[in-house]
Amino acid sequence: MLALALLTPALFPCDFSHLPPARPFSMEASAARGQFRRPAALLQVRLDQQPDDPDLNYQLSRALTALGDLDAALPLAEKAVAADPNSAKFHVQLAAVYGHQAEKASLFKQLGLARRARKELEAAYALDPRDFEAVYGLMRFDFAAPAVLGGDKVKAQQLADTLIALDPVRGYQAQAEVAHERKDAAAEEALLLQSIGTRPDYRRPEVYDAGMALAAYYVSINRSAAAEPIACAAVRADPARIEAWRMLAEMAALDQCWNELETLLAKAAARVPNDLSAHYAAAVAMGRSGHRRRRAEALLRQYLSQPAEANAPSLATARWQLANLLEQTGRVDEAIAELERAVSEEPSLEAARRDLRRLKKPS
Repeated sequence: MLALALLTPALFPCDFSHLPPARPFSMEASAARGQFRRPAALLQVRLDQQPDDPDLNYQLSRALTALGDLDAALPLAEKAVAADPNSAKFHVQLAAVYGHQAEKASLFKQLGLARRARKELEAAYALDPRDFEAVYGLMRFDFAAPAVLGGDKVKAQQLADTLIALDPVRGYQAQAEVAHERKDAAAEEALLLQSIGTRPDYRRPEVYDAGMALAAYYVSINRSAAAEPIACAAVRADPARIEAWRMLAEMAALDQCWNELETLLAKAAARVPNDLSAHYAAAVAMGRSGHRRRRAEALLRQYLSQPAEANAPSLATARWQLANLLEQTGRVDEAIAELERAVSEEPSLEAARRDLRRLKKPS
């Protein structure tokens, strides 16, 4: 009996019987939740009416950056800075666009884009040394960049210390990111616990983010039993955010709790209809374990049925995952077709490129 008990999946259903009622749409609340697709459309309408408004240019650039449309985001950020060069947040946004472009650029272009990002962050910091995003951006740059580009890990740690004084919740989370980069797991967990506090209020976006970072840390070290209550509490606090639903769906799929998984997916889709990334997470977990591949395929096709939300996997990445499932079930021609679409949509998706070369290689 003890052996059977030990084999029982660790994940138990969360109690979602008393979720708060859905609230009317608010652009500010949506952006705070990292949901930018609908705000982007509304901001575009406003900007068409007031094309020279620097704050509207900034807001739409921020939304488009989150959605991955960097080509459209760049001129908007540049226009905002040109209209008001004394705004720290405008410089931070322009730096963010350059930084994201650098991540997808060739090595030669990366150097120039990285220097531009650093210049804008320094300008923001000079304007307002207490701007959290400016300090955070400089911290990330100093930690990640090589010395030839001005990177300095000692300075990065000093900036991380400054962040705690500016905003303890996000500051401790930033320090946890540095600990993660240093591969200091004990410090990472301790800092994330400090970030959420002893009585975390997951209704606050920054506490929710910290809680999800802590839960993700626990999942990464195979401690789902520690992650699950955090995700449950986050869902109960703000069911209109997808991250906790996504994490619970992944854990349910890994633990083969199929009834609970279907309930979670239905509730997640009802509460966050514009972001089906819980379906994506469940499908990837099922494909990785080799369970219910046909259901995983259906979930990925559902995910591909609408545009991806900000901070969610790109449609090209979903096509790559779908191709993996199709290959596993012997449908190689269909897999190749999905990989070709993935590479066409996102040329920088190297994993899809490798798989496409492998599948098209003559046997």
